[in-house]
Amino acid sequence: MEFKCKHCGKAKRGAPGWLLGYELYQPGTGTKNTIILLEEWNERGALEANAVHFCSQRCQDRYVSSCYGQEFVAA
Repeated sequence: MEFKCKHCGKAKRGAPGWLLGYELYQPGTGTKNTIILLEEWNERGALEANAVHFCSQRCQDRYVSSCYGQEFVAA
């Protein structure tokens, strides 16, 4: 399985420092409404259908900002 950064498209190829999250969609619409960001990479979790992969904190931050804007709330 090849993982690609959701923001820039870079392929993982075993590189360390990757980040993982899960995007959830509003039922029946296909519209993204929630993102859950994990603290560390998990190979098994990265295979989940709703998983999103980021090559760096910068790409993760840019993606969240562009897709969720002011609606993003850190917990």
